[in-house]
Amino acid sequence: QGRGVGSKVLSKIADTLWIRVKTDFFEIRRGKKACPTIRSVPSVVAHAVVGHDAGGRPSAEGIAAVLREGRALLVLDNCEHVVEAAARLVTDLLERAADLHVLATSREPLGVHGEALRSVGPLPVPAEETSLGAPAAFAAVEMFVDRAADAHPGFAYDATTAPAVGRICRRLDGIPLALELA
Repeated sequence: QGRGVGSKVLSKIADTLWIRVKTDFFEIRRGKKACPTIRSVPSVVAHAVVGHDAGGRPSAEGIAAVLREGRALLVLDNCEHVVEAAARLVTDLLERAADLHVLATSREPLGVHGEALRSVGPLPVPAEETSLGAPAAFAAVEMFVDRAADAHPGFAYDATTAPAVGRICRRLDGIPLALELA
């Protein structure tokens, strides 16, 4: 699916439902349609949580109805392009679903009550003379390889691609957003 709209129920561990909303919110802000049924931040989240756009204007109550069935972690990625809309939705959802926790990534704080900020610095990159080995040996390489495989399903990290991947990661200084966009 690459960088378009998608969702994935990550797991259900200890009665906690983990839902990751993976989208490029930038497409919503610019009015592009990644999927014909996706028109707004609530629509994207409804699509992920319910499995389809709820039709019309999805409400926080409709989304919360699913999320309050038990403990839930909702992961919202790339919120910097829709900070105000994401903040409104998160506030509404947290008011309606007592056992909901939200992890949002953004270059700007959402400004939601109870928000705890964590800065993410550069990821470790291999030195030029380092044998690259498995992608997990360096977080920047692992992230790049994951994103490359999402964008190009035939991509393989091997002896042929490893040197170029290492160079790209070093040139991008291991900055997560730069790696995400590469």
